[in-house]
Amino acid sequence: MTTFLAIAALILLGIILGWHWLFAGAVAITATVWAIVIASVVLFCAGILLLFILAGISVFLICIIGVMWAILAVILFPVVFPILAPLLIILFFISFIRWRNQKK
Repeated sequence: MTTFLAIAALILLGIILGWHWLFAGAVAITATVWAIVIASVVLFCAGILLLFILAGISVFLICIIGVMWAILAVILFPVVFPILAPLLIILFFISFIRWRNQKK
């Protein structure tokens, strides 16, 4: 069973690498998508951490920047939506909880 999975993974890797070597533009697109994914995750994680530190208008600024970045990233590369959606939901929940606690 494990050998079959390893063989299938190697065949899949070979097909993907062959596709990228066949079409040189696919490498650039893949690198760009990965860069957007990494930048988006870093932006959201930094925003979520800063929501615990900062208060007031900065909370809304971080959320606005994060939402604009997410919308732009999803428009440019729809593949990143399943990665960004959970982080965006976490950002909204944390900002709402912080806003509600500061309102009291």
